[in-house]
Amino acid sequence: AKRNTNTLLTLEADADGIADGVSEATPIGSIPDETNGMAAANNETSLICARYGTAIFAEISNVDGELITEYITNLDGEQLELRHGDMASGCADDNPIEECAYQLYYTHEGPGESGYALWEVTLNNDGTASYNERFENLGGAHIALHPNGTDLFIVSGSNVRTFDLNTNTVSNDVNIATAG
Repeated sequence: AKRNTNTLLTLEADADGIADGVSEATPIGSIPDETNGMAAANNETSLICARYGTAIFAEISNVDGELITEYITNLDGEQLELRHGDMASGCADDNPIEECAYQLYYTHEGPGESGYALWEVTLNNDGTASYNERFENLGGAHIALHPNGTDLFIVSGSNVRTFDLNTNTVSNDVNIATAG
């Protein structure tokens, strides 16, 4: 997605096998307003977006950005406003989509809070999204799920930390600006 334009882009790798330039970016559609965090859905054709200032996780097509469905976030029966955050997802078991043990995570900084909580999110069949808070304060962070589903990588500034999803502990704080 392209910042400030709501444009969904597809990237094509160049001759060196890496999509590292604007020339490889092709606009394919739009994303919902105020998208703040995006991750792959539990299928091969859609993405999940967190929408800042709303209570909505939106599922959109990865082909053209069209809205598929919306999930309303709830906390104790009340809608919960999404704010700054990031998303990560994956099969978490190195299996193909058909056998996927799908996991979806969102980092959430609520109104008046100074750190990000890590949520494990469940998109329910009734159009709601529920969550389990896994860690109270990650600091400011972007996240990525390891394919094995046991580790979540947390990028904050030039540091990368590892969050163990089995023990709910953070380890391996590495400064990537100075690392070997």
